[in-house]
Amino acid sequence: MTATMQGITIREILKTTDGRLMTEPDLSVLDLAPRDVSIDSRTIREGEIFFAIKGAKFDGHRFVGEAFRQGACAAVVRYTYNYKDSQKDRVIVGVEDTLVALQKLAGFYRRMFPMPLVAITGSNGKTTTKDMTSRILGMRFRVMSTRGNFNNLIGLPLTLLRLVPEDEVAVVELGSSARGEIDQLCQLADPSVGLITNIGPAHLEFFGSIGKVAEAKGELLDYLDNSSTVILNRDDPLLRKMARKAKGRLLWFGIREEADIRTTAIEFDADGCATIRVDEVDIHLKVPGWHNVYNALGAIAVGRVFGISVEQSKGVLEEFLSAPLRCEVVRTKGLCLINDTYNANPASTKAALDLLRSLKPRGDGRRIAVLGEMLELGEYGPEAHEEIGRYAAQLGIDCIFGVGNLTKKVLDAAVSKGMGVKVGYLRDNIHAKKRLRGFIREGDVILIKGSRALGMEEIVKEIR
Repeated sequence: MTATMQGITIREILKTTDGRLMTEPDLSVLDLAPRDVSIDSRTIREGEIFFAIKGAKFDGHRFVGEAFRQGACAAVVRYTYNYKDSQKDRVIVGVEDTLVALQKLAGFYRRMFPMPLVAITGSNGKTTTKDMTSRILGMRFRVMSTRGNFNNLIGLPLTLLRLVPEDEVAVVELGSSARGEIDQLCQLADPSVGLITNIGPAHLEFFGSIGKVAEAKGELLDYLDNSSTVILNRDDPLLRKMARKAKGRLLWFGIREEADIRTTAIEFDADGCATIRVDEVDIHLKVPGWHNVYNALGAIAVGRVFGISVEQSKGVLEEFLSAPLRCEVVRTKGLCLINDTYNANPASTKAALDLLRSLKPRGDGRRIAVLGEMLELGEYGPEAHEEIGRYAAQLGIDCIFGVGNLTKKVLDAAVSKGMGVKVGYLRDNIHAKKRLRGFIREGDVILIKGSRALGMEEIVKEIR
């Protein structure tokens, strides 16, 4: 993981991070500016500064030597790090906590660039909305945006350290799995525009309830001041309640409720992609599902804040394609596959099931849902899986396969709603590949979805 920091010297980094020089290098090197920041010794390049981050599964302090061998100009470590005699002439900066030091540096660096910054959060749709927004704004401005989903207390600092003087607008994604994290990310990013896509049951293992999720996402509104703009999904009842927190300009987007950005007509094609009408402009999306209609409306709303019309946004949205593993509709070998294996929570799984229901099988084909466990739901996990089973049965999905222990709850609930023998339990991905190989037939529409840790894209590869 590498940033692209510019114009700040090692001496300034020492001051900004409250660091102390632990070694005895030639002091003239303190006035050199590292070309980049890196936390990965495997990809670090000559002239970059290495931050030794300690995580749950790795400790960067083990790789300080490797970072120097790869050409690092300096390393930031904990005070407790014992450097080797061969490193005493290297620049090694000691700090209390290397992650906090990285965040301090990123916050300081961000404020060197007084540009507007759009922060996007929510339970679902953050990454797609961020990508749509970045491309719309990119029509008029030079935009720096979050790569992938670098949206946490490590990823956001690395994102901010990629800013360069030529950038005119930044668009970042904010994720959280605990109270206070969104506030911390806002303190670093200093947003002037905030968008919340929706509030749903995600990361309940850490939050405990949807109400607590709403409070956490609401930290974005707590941060934004009277000069800011807040953009909210009006169809989300929790966001309607939360709107009273908005102190500056408030813009709404939605489908069902009256909103500033609202579609007045929707029509779906055979692949589940919508043509929407906004301000009398028809836009045909290439990304499927109702949820992507909301993502597009949110992005259009941000464009409006920056003076970009719906007509101008149309061209970008009509060419936009989702990132890999996010509701990809693929037709192959007489089958229609929905590859939505990037991640799963109750709201996103329902959205995927809605998409499955909207796609028509060919001939004797069936609608088949292959569902993996939804992780990080804590005590709500069993109930959430039962809810998905009932929902799938109500939609009239023809067959459901569950992968992983918790999906037994999905199958039991579906059976209780009359699905009978149309369900099957699969222990893991290997089992799933074997079972599906002999079960699927030409004309089937197959949804494959599960949490990221399950790696269910390997099932997709088998079918394709």
